[in-house]
Amino acid sequence: MDRPWISIDRSQTATDGYIYITSMNAAGAMTDYHPYLSISTDGGNSFEWKDLDTPGWLSGNAIERPMPAPTVSESGVLHAIYPSYVVSQNILPQYIIASSNNGGSSFAYNSVFASSTTPSNDPLPKLGYILRSSPANSAVLAFVYPANVNADLDIFIRLSEDAGVSWSDAIRVNDDSVGNDIMQDLVWADFDTNGDLVVSWRDRRNGNANTYETASEIWAAFLPAGSAAFEPNFQLTSELVLYNNVLASAGNDFMSIQLDNGIIHATWGDPRADVLNIWYQRSLTDGTILGLQEIAIENRVGMIAYPNPTTEIVNISLPKVKGYKLYDSAGKLVKSINNLNEPTYFEINMKRYNPGIYFVECYDETKTYTSKIIKE
Repeated sequence: MDRPWISIDRSQTATDGYIYITSMNAAGAMTDYHPYLSISTDGGNSFEWKDLDTPGWLSGNAIERPMPAPTVSESGVLHAIYPSYVVSQNILPQYIIASSNNGGSSFAYNSVFASSTTPSNDPLPKLGYILRSSPANSAVLAFVYPANVNADLDIFIRLSEDAGVSWSDAIRVNDDSVGNDIMQDLVWADFDTNGDLVVSWRDRRNGNANTYETASEIWAAFLPAGSAAFEPNFQLTSELVLYNNVLASAGNDFMSIQLDNGIIHATWGDPRADVLNIWYQRSLTDGTILGLQEIAIENRVGMIAYPNPTTEIVNISLPKVKGYKLYDSAGKLVKSINNLNEPTYFEINMKRYNPGIYFVECYDETKTYTSKIIKE
């Protein structure tokens, strides 16, 4: 299983306190593929698990990982959007919304939209999508997603004003030139309590190449409640960050934002210090930065493991080291060396180990450095 999302009902209705967790098949799983839903009605002490899709509204086996994106409205309605491609249901791939007003006991289904457009031929962009419900009006939903409509990845939004029964046409959120071969990805969004909406994404308009592997920034756009159009895009982060190969690995970049009383609270990972660290920033909805902090710093600054993934030899480069320990993904110690004479470079031969994920922990008298190694 993979990609769990959690939503909690705070509606003060009969389903108040219900916990909903959605998930999907992990990569490489056998068919059949489904979006999944787990429901707790007792504060998380127990869960009921079920398929979220149903005959006539199946995700289908053409989509290996049909991730559902959930939200719970202020009126206590659970909504979740998932992708689908079943020709007998629709000749085009589509997104489907499942909505329940009785705590997940039953669902009503509607099509959000259908399109022959494929997201991207590049395996590296982060193509997640997000569903949000307005706290100011439980009938208003926002579905934000990346799509390859104009020969490059852009960020789009579709809005519903009737709790998901019907949806607007797609609105392009990023306002750089259409069809400029610049890639946008890593989308997030949030409503304020008054119905204002902010959408953020990773943007490469100021990079020096038209690929995933170029310098980027986090950009955002603000949609005031009741407005028909977004205000001009603004750069959310404080600087252009050069590309680092760490961003090509699964799960090694992510972001999240919250909009609270007109203040954007944003957190993301980027390798501006040549290592992936977590940043937190407060901004106004015009992009004015109120504060920036580096809040999570890995202790492996200065340590490089390459090539990674590897089939045999992995090279370790760092300031100095007296020894190292190699662990498998279960935490079992598989190798230990404690008599290195403070080299700044050494090799680990991974040839004898099975393919999988390992962790190398290097140390001197005062510091410990840790890095993940992928053995192919």
